[in-house]
Parts: sequence; structure tokens; C-alpha cells
Amino acid sequence: MSERGSGDVWSAAAAPGSGREAGGDRWLARPLAGGASLCAVADSEAGSVSEVALAALHRHLAEASDPLDRGLHQAAAAAVGDALAAIAEGTRASMAWVTVTDGGALFGWLGHCRVGRLRAGGLTWLTRDHSLAEQLLLEEQLTPAEARDHPCRKVLVRSFGVDREADVVALDPRPGDALVLCTDGVYDALADAQIALVAAGGAEALVAAAASGGAGRAAVLVRP
Repeated sequence: MSERGSGDVWSAAAAPGSGREAGGDRWLARPLAGGASLCAVADSEAGSVSEVALAALHRHLAEASDPLDRGLHQAAAAAVGDALAAIAEGTRASMAWVTVTDGGALFGWLGHCRVGRLRAGGLTWLTRDHSLAEQLLLEEQLTPAEARDHPCRKVLVRSFGVDREADVVALDPRPGDALVLCTDGVYDALADAQIALVAAGGAEALVAAAASGGAGRAAVLVRP
């Protein structure tokens, strides 16, 4: 589906996987107070868990006087953790989100959901997965090629439900930029160049193109 609000164009889609890969991939796109916008994707063992995480994030940011306040976003991350803990001990989720205002943008993440920037036909990931494979890559124990297909890429070292602090980064978009937020079911199935190419057709096209991977998947495209 697509939405227009607060001067931003959103395209978002999700699809379940098959069998054990059905997943809990969900997305959210909502206006915030003061003309700002919030977009997010979440991934967990069940769709209901992802929905709780997304709702908690939105609830904490909905009436924010300054949607670009990093402290507010850290408080929102803690609120998400509390919401998951209320479901059951050990409930975990990954999530990535972005708030956009006329004065800029701010994105955050925890787990292995990603935020990427689409510019001049190319894709640059702005986040680093909180996975064991990524940690080994940073420690130069794996090459990028090894990390992409390593079994430890699914082993999270940080996630909602365990950690209360997310990574939060300010962003100053250029005219023509777009942001893609997606779960691992998208970027595991598609190479970066494919994502950059297919994204021109919207989030629905991305989710459809990633169907061969068999996993649940969700994506949101934002044009700040």
C-alpha cells in the first residue's frame, strides 16, 4: 500500500513466509505531532509480538514536541522493551525506524532490521546488524562475503527484549534521496544492487521480488 502524509511519500508492504519461515514481519507508517512522520519495520517470532513493539514505539513518539530528540528515541526503545517483557520473559524483536520532519530525519534500530539510503541509483546501508556474524566481521574474523552467508548472521547479540538502548543516528537527507527500511527476509533474498533497482517500483515490488527466499518479509520506502 501507499500513503501520503506530512509531505512524505510512503510505500509499504509485508508478506508471510512459508512453513517455519512464516515469521512475524510487520510495518508501520504514521503521522506524528507537528507534521512529522514515523515509519518502521519489525521482525519477531510472531506477528503479534511485532505489532506490540511497533505500537509501543508509536505510542511513545506520537505526541513528541521534538521528534528528532535522541533521548526521546532512547526512551521509546526502553518502552518497547517493557512492552515485550509484559508479554513473556525472553520475548524478543528486531526493529528499525525513522522519523522525518521538515528539519531533517533521525533513524534508530536494534537487531537485524535495516535502514538504507537510496541515492543516484545505488543503495548504502546506514545500519549494522546486531548479529554475531557482524560482530565477527568487525573483529576481522570473517570477510564480508563470509559474513553474508554465515550461520551466525541469525544469532543476535542485541535485540529488543534484551537490550534497552538502541542505536540512534541523525540524518540530513539530500533532495532526491529515499530511505528503505526492511527486515532480513528482503536483504537475505536480494543483493544490494537488486534492492536499489527494484525499489523504484515500490515496497510491494521489493517484497514480491524477495519471495524466492521463502522467509517473511516487510519493507517501507520513505521519501523525506
